[in-house]
Amino acid sequence: MKERRWIVWSGGVLIIALVWISGGCFNKKEAPTHRSPSIQLDMGLQMEEKKGVAQFHWGIVNRGKDEAKLTFASGQQTELTVTDPKGRVIYRWPKSSFSKGSTRVRLEPEDQLNWSATWDPSLHNEPVMEGTYHVTADVLITTINGAVVNEGYLRKQTTWTVTNRPRKPRIPSITLPGEQENVSFRRIQVTGQAGLYHVQGETRVFEGVFHYAVSDGHRYLTEGVLQVGGAPLWSPFDFEISIPHSQLPTNGTLTLELFAESPKDGSRLDPLSIPIEDFR
Repeated sequence: MKERRWIVWSGGVLIIALVWISGGCFNKKEAPTHRSPSIQLDMGLQMEEKKGVAQFHWGIVNRGKDEAKLTFASGQQTELTVTDPKGRVIYRWPKSSFSKGSTRVRLEPEDQLNWSATWDPSLHNEPVMEGTYHVTADVLITTINGAVVNEGYLRKQTTWTVTNRPRKPRIPSITLPGEQENVSFRRIQVTGQAGLYHVQGETRVFEGVFHYAVSDGHRYLTEGVLQVGGAPLWSPFDFEISIPHSQLPTNGTLTLELFAESPKDGSRLDPLSIPIEDFR
């Protein structure tokens, strides 16, 4: 059975209806199930709030006995949206554009595809009104084992209720001085503090694929890959970073690294290091 819990946003701003699904994102009995004679795909969506920041985790798992061959219309495999009480989409993930052309993924029995996103209205000084908010997660498959599926075939939705009280937005930290551009990255801006950061800028890399990582000088705390429009044009990017407080240094500096990878040997190309917060 699904267990419903109520989570209160920091400062008493939001009350979120949270649907926890046992065993991670998936519930074997009640998660949405999509079957063919030999294919069974389950989907789960989990929400949680930590210090005024909403975190979303969702994914699919192949519960069938045979391999599932999934086709996507582009490099984008999923989309998550948050809609306010007036029906306006106020948060969408991912924000970056993706390459055109279909992509394929093979899921063996019990294999999973998982995604996560973080939404912090205070980083953008976004107002939070009273009412019911809707979260929709879609896995954008077009075919399963060659069979065409309809839009919304793999979709999970949930809602939460907002009781509004004035809330002060988090004051963004000031990015520490450092080199802010090179031949592949420019106009980089980083805001945020205490492990929650918003990064935006422009890139011009091969096939639009670049990597990011955050380190404390001794270890990497988080890493990721993004895809936007490819060279020779500059393409904007926008993403968020969330690092647990338990992993933040007590004495040191967090540094954001942006880089591309060589298609020949995987070595780093045009690395750009940006200090983002000093802890003393």
